[in-house]
This record gives sequence, C-alpha cells and structure tokens, in this order.
Amino acid sequence: MQQSSYPKTVDAPEKVNWLIWPGILIALPLSVVVASAITAVFIVRHPEGLVAEDYYKQGKAINAHLAKTERAHQLGFDRFEVKRTQTGVDVEFPHASTGLAVVEFTFAHPADPSQDRRFVINADGKNRVSIPLDHSFTERRRVLVTDLPRKEWRAEAVLSAP
Repeated sequence: MQQSSYPKTVDAPEKVNWLIWPGILIALPLSVVVASAITAVFIVRHPEGLVAEDYYKQGKAINAHLAKTERAHQLGFDRFEVKRTQTGVDVEFPHASTGLAVVEFTFAHPADPSQDRRFVINADGKNRVSIPLDHSFTERRRVLVTDLPRKEWRAEAVLSAP
C-alpha cells in the first residue's frame, strides 16, 4: 500500500457571528444596571435607620458613666472581690482608700431586666459587705455597685454561675 503524498486539507474555522460582540458590550453595563436595581429594592425594603434618635443625650450619658468609673478607680472601688456563701454574697473592696457608708448593688440578669435584683446595704466600715440572697443565682450576673445617695462613683464586675 502506498501512502499519498498530498497534504491533508484542514477545514477552515467557522466564522463567529458578528452580532456576538455588540451583545457582549451591551450585556456588561446591563448587568450593572440590574445589580443596582436589586440593591435599591433591598435598601428600600430594609432601611437601616438611625442608630439613635437622641444620640447627643446618649453621648452625654456615656461621658457621665465614664466619669463615674474613673472616680471609682481614683477611690479604689473599681476592683472588688465577690464571693458566694451559703446565705448570699460577700463583697470586699481591698484597694479602697475611703470607707463605705451606704452602697447600692444591682445584680443584672443577662437577658431579662425583670429578674434584676437590687440591694441597698449599709457597709461595716471595713469595706466589706454581706448581701443576703433568698435564692442562689443560676446564671451569670453583672454586678453594678454605686454609692448612695450621691452616686458619685460606679463599678462593675461579673458574678459567674456556680
């Protein structure tokens, strides 16, 4: 058998339809317009709104809170030890520079403000306070402490669950 020496013919590639390029050039900007329309509809249906309508008052309250926390630091009331006992909670202020008179303790519930417990206690002058509790807390509580009646300072800590 003899091989032919003629070159094989290669089929010419099919020509691309000339309408494809204008379609591509129109599709890209059109996709941006569609995405913008979808974003606009989403924004109209789910408005973010203001963070707070009375932001100025809230800012002043935050500054007052920070000033009270700084005052507690100056007096040594910012660090205190909370210990559970069989009958309640003992709180000691080991770094306090002055004695305590009347102190307000708030045991804030993490989710339900109706379960917050507030106690007004007369201190023993040694910067120790015993708070009797009718039942033990089964969840973590934030302990807020402030002096009464002036509410000159404020401190807080976390009382973990037993």
